[in-house]
This record gives sequence, C-alpha cells and structure tokens, in this order.
Amino acid sequence: MQSLQMKPIGHIISCFPEKFGVPKQARLSAHSHGAIQFYSHIDLPAMTSGLESFSHLWVIWLFHQNKNKGMLKKIHPPRLLGEKIGVFSTRSPHRPNPIGLSVVQIREIKKDRILINGLDMIDGTPVLDIKPYIPEWDSYAEASSGWLNDRPVGKLSVEFSKLALEEIHQFHSLGLLPGSLGEVLSAIEECLSLDPRPPAYIKLDHSSDEYQGPLYAFQLYNFDVKFCWSKHKGFLVIKVESMIEENTNPNGPTHKAN
Repeated sequence: MQSLQMKPIGHIISCFPEKFGVPKQARLSAHSHGAIQFYSHIDLPAMTSGLESFSHLWVIWLFHQNKNKGMLKKIHPPRLLGEKIGVFSTRSPHRPNPIGLSVVQIREIKKDRILINGLDMIDGTPVLDIKPYIPEWDSYAEASSGWLNDRPVGKLSVEFSKLALEEIHQFHSLGLLPGSLGEVLSAIEECLSLDPRPPAYIKLDHSSDEYQGPLYAFQLYNFDVKFCWSKHKGFLVIKVESMIEENTNPNGPTHKAN
C-alpha cells in the first residue's frame, strides 16, 4: 500500500488551548476567534490573491492529539449518548487518517496569517490546505443529515454568576480577552449551550434542580471558565480564573474531561 507524505502549510492559533469545550462543529460557535498562521515557505500574499472576495474558507487539518492505538471501526458520537455507529458515518476525530474539515469565516487576510471566526480547532492544530467556500457548489438544499435527523441539537440554558461577570469584565477591561465584551460572553455561551461534557459524564449525572454536582472547566484563551450543571436549569458559569494564577478550588476537584 502506497504511503503519502504531506507537509503542513501552517497551524491554527486558537482561543481553545485544549480539547475539552471545543465546539463539535465550526459554525456552532460563531464568536470563537482565531487565525491560520502560515509557515515561511508559503508566499501568502501571492497565494491568496483573489481570496479577499470570499467570505468563508474550507480548512483541511489534522487531529494531531489523537491517542488511537489502532483502527476504530465504530465509535460513540456525542449525539448518540453511548450508542455505536460506523466511523465513516460520523465526523469523529478517531479515523484511519485523522483529517479534519471545517468551514470558517474570513475576518482579515494579513501578510502571514488569516484571521478567522467560528473555529472548532485547538491551538497548534496543523493545517494541510485551505480552499474557498463556494455556496453555489458546496451547499445542497436537498441534502439529508442521515441519523442526525433523529437526534436534533437542543441548546441548553447558560447563566453567569455575578462573580463570573465581574471577572470577565475585569479581564476584558485589561485587554486580556480579545473582541468585544459581548463576543466573549457569546463565545462562552455557545461552547456550553451544546453541552461539552462527554457522554459518559452526562449518563452519570445525578444532579437535582439546583446547581450542584462536579465543577467543570474549559479553557478559553488563557483563562479557566468554571461551571456547574443543573438538570432543569442548564449551566451556570461560576467564575473565570487566569491560568497563570495558582489553581486552588475550595469546593473540590475540577473535572476536565478529554
């Protein structure tokens, strides 16, 4: 069997330093900001000539943090809550060739990078190629979503504690959180509203009507966003901490499920 070699053209600069909390699909988090940083062998001004007239990009990239030890034939998509389905019927990262495909919005094309919105990739993700998104060719009104039609996405409620709002406002006023304050809040809401917890955590959840249970956290830029869950209220963002500070949690361990 012939092997192929590909050389990345760049990598992703992302607001998501780690996997937990990253949206399952790019368009699910329109307010997540990042960039494609191109390597020195790419003459970006020449190679993107004409790209400025497009609004969106296909990004072809690698799931570089996969820990698969063998080929998986069936996997557990989050939407199926533990049920198995063939890997080629999903967009799971656990593939024979761990290639990812995302459509992102172009914000600005610079000399050595492209600023993008709506990404589902972690910081440092290798990029293999980019292509313009062309609605006339890439969108099919008659397309079917297969088994996903039976598992519609239900967005959960997301609330912020007074402390969390004060901390976010403070960090933003210091210039430590990019974008507007509204964009930062929207990015957090978008990440949590689709429930970032793995199916195993969701099935083991025994929370009541009140906010309680494990304290979870996902990373956004250089901050830990800490939140808890209520079965009937959704998620509550409790606080936002700088990752540089010593992480002390008087309420017990923080769960970062990968």
